[in-house]
Amino acid sequence: ADQTTIHIFDLYPGASRQEEASQVKHKQLITEIAVNRAGPSADDKHLVVFIDSNRDLYLTAIQSGADYVLHKIGTQVINIMWSSECNVLVGLHDSCYSIWYCPGEACSDPSLIALTTFSYDTSEFGKNITLVNFDGFTITFCASGANFTITAKIYCILIHKLVSENQWEKALKICRMGQSTLLWACLAALASKRHQHEISEEAFSSALQIDKVDYMHFVKELNENE
Repeated sequence: ADQTTIHIFDLYPGASRQEEASQVKHKQLITEIAVNRAGPSADDKHLVVFIDSNRDLYLTAIQSGADYVLHKIGTQVINIMWSSECNVLVGLHDSCYSIWYCPGEACSDPSLIALTTFSYDTSEFGKNITLVNFDGFTITFCASGANFTITAKIYCILIHKLVSENQWEKALKICRMGQSTLLWACLAALASKRHQHEISEEAFSSALQIDKVDYMHFVKELNENE
């Protein structure tokens, strides 16, 4: 009945009773909800995104308790869908679509969100576009009864997979070979969330985020002095 509230139930298979539902409260009406399909993120929490009546896109991590922190990560969003393989998100706008390659890891840092989000024009697809599927790195749209398939950045998806398996050296090798700001920014976001400080320092430096490298040096010096 209350379209400004999301109720989250933690269901235990075979249990006779469940814990009380937690609630995510928002000021505007919520029009669409999507929970990540690839499983928990770095801090062992599932991620939920939703679109409100202003067409703003918000993300939060599912947790126990009442203190949910909402992060606004997009505007003018019509439709959203998570990848089946990793925590990469695609969103449809009026005349373009956006791919958030590290929404969960970068949501609290606007500069990282900007570096790890790319938008692409959809004028060649026609009108009345809808999202059909996001399987692995393949995204399928439907427009005027015809399906259009595009491919997300394969190396970004691969970095997610390698990081989930703790294969940091292989992830570093891909970034060093690709020398792409997007790849380095994705690795920086993933490494920072998992407290891989040396890797995140190299990634931030290669992504030309010098202010973040200086901050990491400052924190390191504080820890050494203690």
